[in-house]
Amino acid sequence: MNRPSRVSALAFLLTLWLGAAPVWSQPTQLGETVSLRSEILDELRTVYVSLPASYSQSERSYPVLYLMDGNWHFPVVASQVRYLSECGASDIIAPELIVVGIENVDRDKDFTPTHVPEYEGVGHNQSLPLAYYRAIRALYSDWLAPDEVIEAGRGRIDQYYKELSNQYGYAVPLPEPVLQSLGVGHLQAERLEEARAVFEELTKLYPESSFGHYLLGRAWQKSGDPAAAREEYLRAIQIESNQQPPDGLDLRYYRSRLAEVEALFSEPTTEMGSKSEH
Repeated sequence: MNRPSRVSALAFLLTLWLGAAPVWSQPTQLGETVSLRSEILDELRTVYVSLPASYSQSERSYPVLYLMDGNWHFPVVASQVRYLSECGASDIIAPELIVVGIENVDRDKDFTPTHVPEYEGVGHNQSLPLAYYRAIRALYSDWLAPDEVIEAGRGRIDQYYKELSNQYGYAVPLPEPVLQSLGVGHLQAERLEEARAVFEELTKLYPESSFGHYLLGRAWQKSGDPAAAREEYLRAIQIESNQQPPDGLDLRYYRSRLAEVEALFSEPTTEMGSKSEH
């Protein structure tokens, strides 16, 4: 008698838990694999590349994080970078990065031996995920402007990121959480024109941010322009619905705001209407 495969066993358990048979899609991928011939090393090297989720929709430049031992470390670091930079605008602690893992063929030749203290009670290999997390946090510890800088206003924020750009060696775009905090401050203080300007900038810099479009919709709604608010809410719903998977809580919240402005019109616009295509 043949033993069931692990995939079959998992499908059976999911069926019991969900009450429906799972539909398998394509496997989740962290990146692409490329083979490059080095004339200097006279070697063929395998390189692993992970691109940010927004890469195909954005014209921004992204910093690049290079890893040695790419065949071992790339899956851990690429997944950590994605989580720390894409886990939600209010929680991210690092910018979106391009991660490049370089596979080594001769570690004795490629590396210079160093001594790194082990984490207490944790072996070398087991300490790597925590070490990478701490390294990313330390590297971008000043990427998010402190609250006092944001509270000081746009002039101080621009000065802060000009200095940070000089420190990093490239132009650092204003992070989404910083623009959100600045705009929400204007919104709460009823400085609606300033709030709209900030959220307009946010949606141009981060066009695939559903929450950015939602905030712009709130600013238009509070400004007494339900048509503009409706367009932004529809855009937020469209973007979030295309996420894999979408955030159900965010979608319910966006739709509740859309219902508020739809009530002001005699003929409600559906989510798939012309407004959502702009």
